[in-house]
Amino acid sequence: MGVQGDLNALKKQRGTAKGKFTRKVTLCKEGIDRGDDVLVLKTNYEEVIEAFKCLECKNDELIQFISDNEDKLEDKNLGKEAEQYILDSERLKNELCAKIFMTNNEKKATDKPKVKVKRFEPPKFEGNLREYPTFKEDYKNLVQSEYGADPYALKMCLGGEALQTIKGSEGNYDEMFKRLDDKFGNPRKIVDLVISDLKSLRKISDGDTKGFVKMVDQVEQCWLDLKRVNLSDELNTANVVSHIEKILPSLQKREWVIKASDISVTGELFSELLGFLQKERKFWNT
Repeated sequence: MGVQGDLNALKKQRGTAKGKFTRKVTLCKEGIDRGDDVLVLKTNYEEVIEAFKCLECKNDELIQFISDNEDKLEDKNLGKEAEQYILDSERLKNELCAKIFMTNNEKKATDKPKVKVKRFEPPKFEGNLREYPTFKEDYKNLVQSEYGADPYALKMCLGGEALQTIKGSEGNYDEMFKRLDDKFGNPRKIVDLVISDLKSLRKISDGDTKGFVKMVDQVEQCWLDLKRVNLSDELNTANVVSHIEKILPSLQKREWVIKASDISVTGELFSELLGFLQKERKFWNT
């Protein structure tokens, strides 16, 4: 058949799987629009998940084939296109998941007409290590408080790598969270990632206002991420402060050096530097 023929055959198989996935999604959407019972919607969504798994399997086979025959294929973007193909499909699945979740929430609010339930989007976690502490806190406050230890509700809030992590334990709420904690809940991993991100920041040129504001936003976010896990003091190190000093524009660097010379407690240098940067950002944003 040849490489091109095999490629076309794999694409055809994936197309068949995509057709089934699309039909299941459409039926589920129609159920939502009709106002079907939530239990019916959940059953339909399980069929969507099974169809997606089949589609994902066929897409993975295609990606592997492209990787194995990369030197024989003229189009070098096939791999990226296949990755985007499954990503778009997963987003469609996740959007449907969120709609079912909101439908369930709205029906519960209808059952309790005297209680005003504020409409909100359920928290979503797809595997970004730095987002896990916030996700877990939001989930406990917004979802668990309403649905209790419901493994289905938790699963609907997961995607990507996080969803892969809980595979095989979907019916056990405690086991699902244990797996998530084991993989994403280690504060030391977050510290290493945050410091790595800070050290990857590049020097800001004089006059680059947008670049400076963006840099301050990133530094502030790093601090907030570690503050959530009570490890913001990890940034009060000479290496971290020194790197941020090096990337500052000339004017800000001079002003900071003068200010830093009056700070007697070395362990508070990062906090003082962050405060200095926030004031400078405020000046440039006015």
